[in-house]
Amino acid sequence: MAPVVAIGSLVSGIATPTESAALTAMYALLTQSIAHRELYWPGIRKTLVDCAEVIGGIMLILGMALGLTNYLVDAGIPDAAIEWVQSVLPNKFAFLIALNLFLLLAGALMEIYAAIVVLVPLLLPVALAYGVDPVHFGVIFLANIEMGFLCPPAGMNIYFASAMFGKPIRYVAAAVLPAVFAMFIGALIISGLPWLATWLPKMAGFSVDRSSTLVGYQASPACAIADRLGASRRASRLPEFSWPVST
Repeated sequence: MAPVVAIGSLVSGIATPTESAALTAMYALLTQSIAHRELYWPGIRKTLVDCAEVIGGIMLILGMALGLTNYLVDAGIPDAAIEWVQSVLPNKFAFLIALNLFLLLAGALMEIYAAIVVLVPLLLPVALAYGVDPVHFGVIFLANIEMGFLCPPAGMNIYFASAMFGKPIRYVAAAVLPAVFAMFIGALIISGLPWLATWLPKMAGFSVDRSSTLVGYQASPACAIADRLGASRRASRLPEFSWPVST
């Protein structure tokens, strides 16, 4: 029932993504402690302590990443990146190939939260300049970042698998190469066929347009930074874009 609570509250519009996650966590806590009686106070206390440690690490990463992103935006790096990329990559197809390779490398070197906060405000304006749908860009971004989790030297899933199964990191890295190759081919197919990424939101009734508006989407810190970038853009550059607030 947990997926029903999470997806149902989100799709019905009664909760934002953050509120939906909180509702799902509350549902899991109540069912495990009251209905199934498998979770008692000592276990709950240990779980809360573990969560606090994880959240503290994530907040530290996000704080540093947001500071770096604000500096890059204030320094005008995204505008300079647009000009440089358009001078080097002549068309959308070349940009998408370069985007996949860059994101694969970024996923192997960066933590996912830092990658989202730092890279999305920098890469999204460039993608819009080439006519890439924002939802299409988001799917490409996540697909490649997930691949990076399986790539050395910093792919976290490799270290998790090594610790869980007691195998050397070199052995795990070699074992996942076929899966990484298959995922890379899939990412290239998604890049070349945008409708694979956009058909489901459209079928579900979400509105996706060139102004980057997706009804029901909850703006994130990265989106807020993108707003600042859009507001400071000169009229001779890209068309203005805005991020939505859930209704």
